[in-house]
Amino acid sequence: MPLTNTKLRRPLWAALLLTSAAACGPESREPSDWMLETFSTARTAGTIFTASSLAKYTFEEDGLGQLVQISACGRDVSSQNFRWERGDGSTLSILPAEGEEHVLASPNDEWRFARTGVCTPEGADEVRLDKFKDGEKLSSSYVFRGDMCLERFECSDTEGDSQCDDCRTYWCDAPPPKCSDD
Repeated sequence: MPLTNTKLRRPLWAALLLTSAAACGPESREPSDWMLETFSTARTAGTIFTASSLAKYTFEEDGLGQLVQISACGRDVSSQNFRWERGDGSTLSILPAEGEEHVLASPNDEWRFARTGVCTPEGADEVRLDKFKDGEKLSSSYVFRGDMCLERFECSDTEGDSQCDDCRTYWCDAPPPKCSDD
């Protein structure tokens, strides 16, 4: 008797549907694919930048990526392509381009991104960026999940506001889902 005429038809269909749904979405990504998005040096919209600059790293599934640097409060934008490779489940590295000694014209021979497991009070996933030269860590900084941009704004004449700048961050598209420390 064909399967379509048995009493298992509905439960089997439901099981197949659940199996196919489980294979889609962020949960289906390999643990080492956590970085397949854009990360910015700012962790939330509305952050005021006194230096009026921002860096964004976008990682693609094919092992390529792009660093976008925004300065002069959004007036100057430059980009550089890079290649990256997976480390263990919680790290990724940008390595020098073929034939080059340094990463993205820096004095470093590796930039390593590592998940910290920290969810900031604003709900941003924190990722540490360590820069290495000859196996020695030279510097560390942080990037946060999300595609941030810069905009100019008018400063207010609020009494006691001694540090007013005219450049702040905003979400380029939509904010990323918030993380939690659970």
